[in-house]
Amino acid sequence: MIVGIGIDVVDIKRVSEKLGNRILSSKEFEIWQKRKKMEFVAGRFALKEAFFKAIGTGIRGVDLKSISFVPDESGALHLEENEVILSLKKIYEFDLVHVSLSHDGDIAAAVVLIERKT
Repeated sequence: MIVGIGIDVVDIKRVSEKLGNRILSSKEFEIWQKRKKMEFVAGRFALKEAFFKAIGTGIRGVDLKSISFVPDESGALHLEENEVILSLKKIYEFDLVHVSLSHDGDIAAAVVLIERKT
């Protein structure tokens, strides 16, 4: 059962290193340091915005550094589970998070679908 869906679009030109320092988890920051591209920061910000839209709260009261979207062995992105995510899963009653991230020119776009096993 779908619990929520969120989408966000970010203009890469409006993203700064300051934003990267403010929102990236330690694992995301490590990846960014290797790439040093603002499209990475824009993509992660879009994912985090889309995630909170999908659960229906907007970004309030959560440190964005505690939310981490990292690639698996095949390169597919997933939301890394931690105490914050486990707590959100319990509160908003969801099990699975599906993500898609795309970049085109100066735009980063993210879609997050949240699902509950019925």
